[in-house]
Amino acid sequence: MRPRGTGQCIDVGNGKYRVKWYVGRNERGGKIYRTKTLEGRSAAERYLRDRIAEPKGETTIGRKDTVARFLDRWLEHQRHHVTPRTWNTDKLILETHVIPVAGDQPLWKFNVARCQALIDGLSERRGRDLSPRTHQIVKATLRKALSRAVVWGLIPANPMREVRIPRMRKRRIRVLNEEEVRRLSQRTKGTRFGPLLGGVDLHLPSLGVTRLALLAGVNAAVAGWHERDGECDRSGGSA
Repeated sequence: MRPRGTGQCIDVGNGKYRVKWYVGRNERGGKIYRTKTLEGRSAAERYLRDRIAEPKGETTIGRKDTVARFLDRWLEHQRHHVTPRTWNTDKLILETHVIPVAGDQPLWKFNVARCQALIDGLSERRGRDLSPRTHQIVKATLRKALSRAVVWGLIPANPMREVRIPRMRKRRIRVLNEEEVRRLSQRTKGTRFGPLLGGVDLHLPSLGVTRLALLAGVNAAVAGWHERDGECDRSGGSA
């Protein structure tokens, strides 16, 4: 038997049931409930049991709660529920792309428009075009975090559900000519890339795979190459 006030299944007709469950209290001490309509009583009862079993009560909707404060709390929660690799990835994504931009915003004001602006401005803030995959990862990570905020009763709905990935511009691949490949070869002498690019005539049949790729149109940025640095910068990729 469920404790009184924790939730209920309401028959709304046509075989559908509205599930209502308690998630916490607001800053004034009032109870907060969530609802969801499902097909079939057994499915509704099962869903309600799962919701009741989730942690609640330790968090409330506070006007002073910021996005950064919530994400720190969420990461601490995640530490006990995911692998170290997943946790480190989530932490890196949030600390790189979300917290510096939206960390100071009140969580209750972090609506769809602000979430969309965050995703739309990813490339501009990083100073280079980020890949569609990066946009998807940032969106998925933040959506996952804000889903927990809904469960904890911090926000009424997840704004990331309505956020769209911006249309990405196609990158123009500039082909390196033979002179540029020779210059690249000279600059890599004495580095770990030297054996790949140094000391072989470009016109000989022994042309290596790396050189062939360069002459065939692979952009120098594939290797994160910046000629002005004289070394390979791993941050030069698309992620």
